[in-house]
Amino acid sequence: MWKKKCEADDCSAPFAFARVKILVVDECSLVAVQLIARLLTIMTEQCDLEKVILLGDLLQLPSIQPGEALRLLQYLFLY
Repeated sequence: MWKKKCEADDCSAPFAFARVKILVVDECSLVAVQLIARLLTIMTEQCDLEKVILLGDLLQLPSIQPGEALRLLQYLFLY
């Protein structure tokens, strides 16, 4: 689980990626569903995210962990 790192005793330090507008995930065909879900949750809660670009090859090796995020998204949005 992700936890915000604090340099001081109080956790008032801003999130390092708070100004990110575009998130690009390369080799997304190798990413497990749980990992991509957690990444997107953190980035949408903590950033001013406007666009997500997922790159990958569906004919490539499947992810090591359970689930194939890119294949699932292809199935949900293209069929």
